[in-house]
Amino acid sequence: MASFAIEEVKGAPAARGKCCVVVDPASNPHIAFGTMAGHAAIASRSGDGWAVEEIFGTGALRPEVEEPVRFQIDSAGNPHICYQAMGGTAFYGVRLDGRWTFTELKTNRFNEPGTVSGLAFALHPGRFTPELKDTPHIIAGDQSSDALVYLRLVDGALKRVVVTEPVDLGDGGNSSTGLCSSMMFEDDTIQMAYVEVAANISRIKSRRILEPGGESFSNEFLFDEGRFFVAATSVFSGFETWIAYCSITDRVLTVAAKVSGHDLSEKVADVLGRMVPSMARNEFLGGRPEGTLRIAYSDRERLKLASRRLGQGWVVEEIDDAAHGAPSLAYDRNAKGHLAYNVGTTLKYVKVTE
Repeated sequence: MASFAIEEVKGAPAARGKCCVVVDPASNPHIAFGTMAGHAAIASRSGDGWAVEEIFGTGALRPEVEEPVRFQIDSAGNPHICYQAMGGTAFYGVRLDGRWTFTELKTNRFNEPGTVSGLAFALHPGRFTPELKDTPHIIAGDQSSDALVYLRLVDGALKRVVVTEPVDLGDGGNSSTGLCSSMMFEDDTIQMAYVEVAANISRIKSRRILEPGGESFSNEFLFDEGRFFVAATSVFSGFETWIAYCSITDRVLTVAAKVSGHDLSEKVADVLGRMVPSMARNEFLGGRPEGTLRIAYSDRERLKLASRRLGQGWVVEEIDDAAHGAPSLAYDRNAKGHLAYNVGTTLKYVKVTE
Protein backbone atom coordinates (compact mmCIF):
# COMPACT_ATOMS: atom_id res chain seq x y z
CA MET A 1 0.00 0.00 0.00
CA ALA A 2 1.08 3.61 -0.56
CA SER A 3 1.92 6.22 2.05
CA PHE A 4 0.78 9.83 1.75
CA ALA A 5 2.43 12.99 3.07
CA ILE A 6 -0.17 15.80 2.93
CA GLU A 7 0.60 19.49 3.30
CA GLU A 8 -1.03 22.83 2.69
CA VAL A 9 0.57 24.96 -0.02
CA LYS A 10 1.57 27.89 2.15
CA GLY A 11 1.33 31.31 0.56
CA ALA A 12 -1.16 30.27 -2.10
CA PRO A 13 -4.16 32.60 -2.56
CA ALA A 14 -7.68 31.29 -2.04
CA ALA A 15 -8.02 28.50 -4.60
CA ARG A 16 -10.94 27.57 -6.83
CA GLY A 17 -9.24 24.32 -7.80
CA LYS A 18 -8.73 23.55 -11.51
CA CYS A 19 -5.35 22.05 -10.53
CA CYS A 20 -2.69 20.71 -12.88
CA VAL A 21 0.58 19.39 -11.41
CA VAL A 22 3.82 18.83 -13.32
CA VAL A 23 7.21 17.65 -12.08
CA ASP A 24 10.51 19.14 -13.25
CA PRO A 25 13.69 17.09 -13.93
CA ALA A 26 14.80 17.65 -10.32
CA SER A 27 11.52 16.07 -9.10
CA ASN A 28 10.16 19.38 -7.81
CA PRO A 29 6.37 19.78 -8.14
CA HIS A 30 4.73 22.81 -9.76
CA ILE A 31 0.97 23.38 -9.54
CA ALA A 32 -1.13 25.58 -11.79
CA PHE A 33 -4.58 26.40 -10.40
CA GLY A 34 -7.43 28.86 -10.52
CA THR A 35 -7.90 31.42 -7.78
CA MET A 36 -11.13 32.58 -6.21
CA ALA A 37 -10.31 36.01 -7.64
CA GLY A 38 -10.73 34.43 -11.08
CA HIS A 39 -7.20 34.37 -12.51
CA ALA A 40 -4.56 31.63 -12.76
CA ALA A 41 -1.60 31.08 -10.44
CA ILE A 42 1.39 28.75 -10.18
CA ALA A 43 2.83 27.33 -6.95
CA SER A 44 6.35 25.87 -7.19
CA ARG A 45 8.22 23.88 -4.58
CA SER A 46 11.21 25.87 -3.38
CA GLY A 47 13.31 24.06 -0.79
CA ASP A 48 11.02 23.28 2.13
CA GLY A 49 8.46 25.91 1.10
CA TRP A 50 6.50 27.18 -1.87
CA ALA A 51 6.93 30.12 -4.22
CA VAL A 52 3.64 31.40 -5.66
CA GLU A 53 3.13 33.46 -8.79
CA GLU A 54 -0.28 34.97 -9.51
CA ILE A 55 -0.82 35.49 -13.24
CA PHE A 56 -3.06 38.53 -13.45
CA GLY A 57 -2.98 38.79 -17.24
CA THR A 58 -5.10 35.69 -17.77
CA GLY A 59 -8.41 37.45 -17.26
CA ALA A 60 -11.33 35.65 -15.65
CA LEU A 61 -11.22 31.84 -15.87
CA ARG A 62 -14.22 29.66 -16.58
CA PRO A 63 -15.25 28.24 -13.18
CA GLU A 64 -16.10 24.60 -14.04
CA VAL A 65 -13.80 22.09 -12.33
CA GLU A 66 -13.75 19.88 -15.46
CA GLU A 67 -11.55 22.44 -17.20
CA PRO A 68 -8.29 22.79 -15.26
CA VAL A 69 -5.54 25.27 -16.03
CA ARG A 70 -3.55 23.04 -18.40
CA PHE A 71 0.12 23.42 -17.54
CA GLN A 72 3.53 22.39 -18.91
CA ILE A 73 7.15 23.43 -18.30
CA ASP A 74 9.55 23.46 -21.25
CA SER A 75 13.15 22.28 -21.34
CA ALA A 76 14.40 25.79 -20.47
CA GLY A 77 12.15 25.98 -17.39
CA ASN A 78 9.57 28.33 -18.92
CA PRO A 79 5.92 27.77 -17.85
CA HIS A 80 3.16 27.40 -20.45
CA ILE A 81 -0.57 27.37 -19.66
CA CYS A 82 -3.74 26.77 -21.64
CA TYR A 83 -7.20 27.50 -20.24
CA GLN A 84 -10.79 28.49 -20.91
CA ALA A 85 -11.79 32.06 -20.19
CA MET A 86 -15.12 33.07 -18.69
CA GLY A 87 -16.63 33.56 -22.14
CA GLY A 88 -15.77 30.01 -23.18
CA THR A 89 -12.91 30.82 -25.56
CA ALA A 90 -9.48 29.24 -25.10
CA PHE A 91 -6.19 31.00 -24.36
CA TYR A 92 -2.56 29.95 -24.50
CA GLY A 93 0.05 31.73 -22.39
CA VAL A 94 3.82 31.47 -21.95
CA ARG A 95 6.33 33.27 -19.74
CA LEU A 96 9.60 34.11 -21.50
CA ASP A 97 12.31 36.32 -19.97
CA GLY A 98 10.03 37.02 -17.03
CA ARG A 99 7.14 38.31 -19.14
CA TRP A 100 3.81 36.59 -19.83
CA THR A 101 2.16 36.79 -23.25
CA PHE A 102 -1.29 35.43 -24.07
CA THR A 103 -2.96 34.35 -27.31
CA GLU A 104 -6.70 33.90 -27.71
CA LEU A 105 -7.00 30.80 -29.86
CA LYS A 106 -8.84 30.86 -33.18
CA THR A 107 -10.78 27.63 -32.80
CA ASN A 108 -14.04 28.12 -34.68
CA ARG A 109 -14.94 27.37 -38.29
CA PHE A 110 -14.43 31.02 -39.28
CA ASN A 111 -10.85 30.91 -37.92
CA GLU A 112 -11.83 33.25 -35.11
CA PRO A 113 -11.89 32.76 -31.33
CA GLY A 114 -14.93 30.69 -30.38
CA THR A 115 -16.43 28.69 -27.55
CA VAL A 116 -14.84 25.31 -26.94
CA SER A 117 -15.91 22.27 -24.95
CA GLY A 118 -13.03 20.18 -23.77
CA LEU A 119 -9.46 21.43 -23.97
CA ALA A 120 -6.15 19.56 -23.80
CA PHE A 121 -2.58 20.77 -24.20
CA ALA A 122 0.98 19.42 -24.30
CA LEU A 123 4.47 20.49 -25.35
CA HIS A 124 6.36 18.48 -27.95
CA PRO A 125 9.17 16.38 -26.40
CA GLY A 126 11.28 16.62 -29.56
CA ARG A 127 12.71 13.15 -29.19
CA PHE A 128 12.88 12.35 -32.90
CA THR A 129 12.07 15.81 -34.29
CA PRO A 130 14.22 18.24 -32.25
CA GLU A 131 13.07 21.18 -34.38
CA LEU A 132 9.59 20.79 -32.77
CA LYS A 133 10.85 20.51 -29.19
CA ASP A 134 8.80 22.60 -26.70
CA THR A 135 6.26 23.71 -29.32
CA PRO A 136 2.62 23.86 -28.05
CA HIS A 137 -0.03 21.42 -29.30
CA ILE A 138 -3.69 21.88 -28.39
CA ILE A 139 -6.93 20.02 -29.08
CA ALA A 140 -10.49 21.13 -28.35
CA GLY A 141 -14.12 20.55 -29.24
CA ASP A 142 -15.25 23.46 -31.43
CA GLN A 143 -18.87 24.35 -30.65
CA SER A 144 -19.36 26.24 -33.92
CA SER A 145 -18.83 23.10 -35.99
CA ASP A 146 -19.23 20.28 -33.39
CA ALA A 147 -15.82 19.03 -34.57
CA LEU A 148 -12.58 18.04 -32.85
CA VAL A 149 -9.89 20.56 -33.82
CA TYR A 150 -6.12 20.62 -33.44
CA LEU A 151 -3.99 23.78 -33.11
CA ARG A 152 -0.27 23.81 -33.84
CA LEU A 153 2.32 26.36 -34.91
CA VAL A 154 2.27 27.21 -38.61
CA ASP A 155 4.52 30.09 -39.70
CA GLY A 156 4.79 31.20 -36.08
CA ALA A 157 1.04 31.25 -35.33
CA LEU A 158 -1.26 28.68 -33.73
CA LYS A 159 -3.57 27.54 -36.51
CA ARG A 160 -6.56 25.20 -36.60
CA VAL A 161 -7.10 22.00 -38.52
CA VAL A 162 -10.11 19.67 -38.17
CA VAL A 163 -9.23 16.20 -36.87
CA THR A 164 -12.70 14.65 -36.73
CA GLU A 165 -15.90 15.97 -38.31
CA PRO A 166 -19.33 15.39 -36.73
CA VAL A 167 -21.53 12.66 -38.21
CA ASP A 168 -24.55 13.78 -40.26
CA LEU A 169 -27.66 12.17 -38.72
CA GLY A 170 -30.06 13.39 -41.40
CA ASP A 171 -33.25 14.82 -39.89
CA GLY A 172 -31.72 14.21 -36.45
CA GLY A 173 -29.07 16.87 -37.05
CA ASN A 174 -25.49 15.80 -36.42
CA SER A 175 -23.31 14.38 -33.72
CA SER A 176 -21.00 16.46 -31.55
CA THR A 177 -17.42 15.27 -31.14
CA GLY A 178 -14.22 16.35 -29.39
CA LEU A 179 -15.98 16.62 -26.03
CA CYS A 180 -14.17 15.93 -22.72
CA SER A 181 -10.86 15.63 -24.55
CA SER A 182 -7.47 14.58 -23.18
CA MET A 183 -4.11 13.98 -24.85
CA MET A 184 -0.51 12.92 -24.31
CA PHE A 185 2.63 12.56 -26.37
CA GLU A 186 3.89 9.04 -27.01
CA ASP A 187 7.36 9.50 -28.47
CA ASP A 188 6.66 11.96 -31.29
CA THR A 189 2.97 11.20 -31.88
CA ILE A 190 -0.06 12.45 -29.95
CA GLN A 191 -2.70 10.10 -28.56
CA MET A 192 -6.09 11.76 -28.07
CA ALA A 193 -9.19 10.61 -26.18
CA TYR A 194 -12.57 12.30 -26.51
CA VAL A 195 -16.31 11.78 -26.42
CA GLU A 196 -18.74 11.84 -29.33
CA VAL A 197 -22.45 12.31 -28.55
CA ALA A 198 -25.19 11.39 -31.02
CA ALA A 199 -28.88 10.69 -30.37
CA ASN A 200 -28.28 10.45 -26.60
CA ILE A 201 -25.51 7.88 -27.09
CA SER A 202 -22.02 8.71 -25.78
CA ARG A 203 -19.04 7.10 -27.49
CA ILE A 204 -15.56 7.05 -25.95
CA LYS A 205 -13.10 7.33 -28.83
CA SER A 206 -9.41 7.74 -29.54
CA ARG A 207 -7.34 8.89 -32.47
CA ARG A 208 -3.66 9.60 -32.98
CA ILE A 209 -1.94 12.60 -34.55
CA LEU A 210 0.75 10.80 -36.54
CA GLU A 211 2.82 13.83 -37.46
CA PRO A 212 2.41 16.58 -34.84
CA GLY A 213 2.58 19.94 -36.52
CA GLY A 214 0.98 18.51 -39.66
CA GLU A 215 -2.36 17.08 -40.76
CA SER A 216 -1.83 13.31 -40.66
CA PHE A 217 -4.17 11.35 -38.38
CA SER A 218 -4.88 7.69 -37.66
CA ASN A 219 -8.28 6.06 -37.92
CA GLU A 220 -10.74 6.51 -35.06
CA PHE A 221 -11.07 3.73 -32.50
CA LEU A 222 -14.16 3.10 -30.38
CA PHE A 223 -13.50 2.17 -26.73
CA ASP A 224 -17.02 2.21 -25.24
CA GLU A 225 -20.54 3.46 -25.93
CA GLY A 226 -23.88 3.68 -24.18
CA ARG A 227 -26.61 5.88 -22.79
CA PHE A 228 -24.48 7.62 -20.20
CA PHE A 229 -23.08 11.10 -19.59
CA VAL A 230 -19.33 11.72 -19.24
CA ALA A 231 -17.72 14.81 -17.66
CA ALA A 232 -14.05 14.18 -18.54
CA THR A 233 -11.55 11.66 -19.91
CA SER A 234 -7.94 10.95 -18.98
CA VAL A 235 -5.71 9.05 -21.41
CA PHE A 236 -2.47 7.10 -21.09
CA SER A 237 -0.73 5.59 -24.08
CA GLY A 238 2.31 3.34 -23.98
CA PHE A 239 2.33 -0.23 -25.18
CA GLU A 240 -1.45 0.08 -25.18
CA THR A 241 -3.96 2.93 -24.90
CA TRP A 242 -5.99 3.28 -21.70
CA ILE A 243 -8.82 5.77 -21.16
CA ALA A 244 -10.31 6.57 -17.75
CA TYR A 245 -13.73 8.20 -17.54
CA CYS A 246 -16.67 8.44 -15.20
CA SER A 247 -20.21 7.58 -16.24
CA ILE A 248 -22.19 10.14 -14.28
CA THR A 249 -25.40 8.34 -15.28
CA ASP A 250 -24.31 4.96 -13.93
CA ARG A 251 -22.03 6.43 -11.22
CA VAL A 252 -19.08 4.24 -12.15
CA LEU A 253 -15.42 5.11 -12.72
CA THR A 254 -14.33 2.99 -15.66
CA VAL A 255 -11.16 2.26 -17.61
CA ALA A 256 -11.37 1.07 -21.21
CA ALA A 257 -8.36 -0.20 -23.13
CA LYS A 258 -7.19 -2.06 -26.18
CA VAL A 259 -4.69 -4.68 -25.02
CA SER A 260 -3.04 -7.15 -27.41
CA GLY A 261 -5.80 -6.53 -29.94
CA HIS A 262 -8.61 -7.14 -27.44
CA ASP A 263 -11.13 -4.66 -26.04
CA LEU A 264 -11.00 -4.33 -22.26
CA SER A 265 -13.43 -2.53 -19.95
CA GLU A 266 -12.87 -2.50 -16.19
CA LYS A 267 -14.87 -1.04 -13.34
CA VAL A 268 -12.51 0.87 -11.05
CA ALA A 269 -14.99 2.01 -8.39
CA ASP A 270 -18.54 3.10 -7.71
CA VAL A 271 -18.74 6.86 -7.37
CA LEU A 272 -21.26 9.53 -6.52
CA GLY A 273 -21.79 12.62 -8.61
CA ARG A 274 -19.68 14.53 -11.12
CA MET A 275 -16.14 13.19 -10.92
CA VAL A 276 -13.02 14.03 -12.95
CA PRO A 277 -10.22 11.40 -13.07
CA SER A 278 -6.50 12.10 -13.42
CA MET A 279 -4.61 9.05 -14.70
CA ALA A 280 -0.84 8.63 -14.74
CA ARG A 281 1.65 5.78 -14.88
CA ASN A 282 4.28 5.20 -12.19
CA GLU A 283 6.60 3.88 -14.86
CA PHE A 284 9.77 3.89 -12.76
CA LEU A 285 8.35 1.15 -10.56
CA GLY A 286 9.12 -1.10 -13.52
CA GLY A 287 6.85 -3.60 -15.21
CA ARG A 288 4.21 -3.26 -17.88
CA PRO A 289 1.83 -0.28 -17.94
CA GLU A 290 -1.20 -2.29 -16.84
CA GLY A 291 0.49 -2.94 -13.47
CA THR A 292 1.58 0.66 -12.83
CA LEU A 293 -1.45 2.76 -13.81
CA ARG A 294 -2.83 5.08 -11.14
CA ILE A 295 -5.97 7.26 -11.04
CA ALA A 296 -6.53 10.12 -8.60
CA TYR A 297 -10.08 11.32 -8.10
CA SER A 298 -12.31 13.10 -5.60
CA ASP A 299 -15.59 11.42 -4.69
CA ARG A 300 -18.01 12.17 -1.87
CA GLU A 301 -15.59 14.97 -0.91
CA ARG A 302 -12.86 12.40 -0.28
CA LEU A 303 -9.57 12.20 -2.16
CA LYS A 304 -8.77 8.71 -3.46
CA LEU A 305 -6.07 6.89 -5.40
CA ALA A 306 -6.89 3.82 -7.48
CA SER A 307 -3.99 1.54 -8.44
CA ARG A 308 -4.13 -1.25 -11.00
CA ARG A 309 -2.14 -4.19 -9.67
CA LEU A 310 -1.51 -7.40 -11.52
CA GLY A 311 -3.57 -10.23 -10.07
CA GLN A 312 -5.60 -7.87 -7.86
CA GLY A 313 -7.40 -5.55 -10.25
CA TRP A 314 -8.06 -2.02 -9.08
CA VAL A 315 -7.24 -1.23 -5.44
CA VAL A 316 -8.62 2.04 -4.02
CA GLU A 317 -6.99 3.89 -1.12
CA GLU A 318 -8.37 6.96 0.63
CA ILE A 319 -5.88 9.80 0.97
CA ASP A 320 -7.88 12.61 2.59
CA ASP A 321 -11.39 12.67 4.02
CA ALA A 322 -11.89 16.25 2.81
CA ALA A 323 -11.41 17.18 -0.84
CA HIS A 324 -13.18 19.28 -3.45
CA GLY A 325 -12.95 19.74 -7.19
CA ALA A 326 -10.67 17.69 -9.42
CA PRO A 327 -7.19 16.51 -8.38
CA SER A 328 -4.15 16.23 -10.63
CA LEU A 329 -1.55 13.44 -10.49
CA ALA A 330 2.01 13.07 -11.86
CA TYR A 331 5.00 10.83 -11.14
CA ASP A 332 8.72 11.60 -11.08
CA ARG A 333 11.78 9.54 -12.02
CA ASN A 334 12.14 8.34 -8.44
CA ALA A 335 8.71 6.62 -8.61
CA LYS A 336 7.20 9.22 -6.27
CA GLY A 337 3.73 10.55 -6.92
CA HIS A 338 2.77 14.22 -6.74
CA LEU A 339 -0.87 15.13 -6.28
CA ALA A 340 -2.59 18.53 -6.07
CA TYR A 341 -6.14 19.28 -4.99
CA ASN A 342 -8.13 21.76 -2.93
CA VAL A 343 -10.12 21.59 0.30
CA GLY A 344 -12.56 24.46 0.22
CA THR A 345 -10.35 27.36 -0.91
CA THR A 346 -7.14 25.82 0.46
CA LEU A 347 -4.67 24.40 -2.07
CA LYS A 348 -3.12 21.12 -0.91
CA TYR A 349 -0.29 18.87 -2.08
CA VAL A 350 0.42 15.18 -1.46
CA LYS A 351 3.64 13.25 -1.98
CA VAL A 352 2.88 9.59 -2.67
CA THR A 353 5.38 6.82 -1.85
CA GLU A 354 4.81 3.23 -2.92
